[in-house]
Amino acid sequence: MSSGADMTALTAAQLLAVFVAYQLAFYAVPALALHRRVAHRRLCERFLIYLVAGHVAVINLVFALTLLHVSNVLTLLAGGSRAAAARP
Repeated sequence: MSSGADMTALTAAQLLAVFVAYQLAFYAVPALALHRRVAHRRLCERFLIYLVAGHVAVINLVFALTLLHVSNVLTLLAGGSRAAAARP
């Protein structure tokens, strides 16, 4: 059996992995795609534009997958929603 310290380290590592994936999906990718269009704006405006664009892209991706009737456990796993896919 695992000790409590091992589980805490695993949980911390999982939390860090989710944090990094979130940062990439919602900030880094939109920043790379939209940098030239919003380079003249202030930092706070660029941040909000990247945040909104990232969320809209993910929402549209999930909507398109659902519309095509391919929304199942595999697409949830591919989309990074492991917690939702792990439930029976």
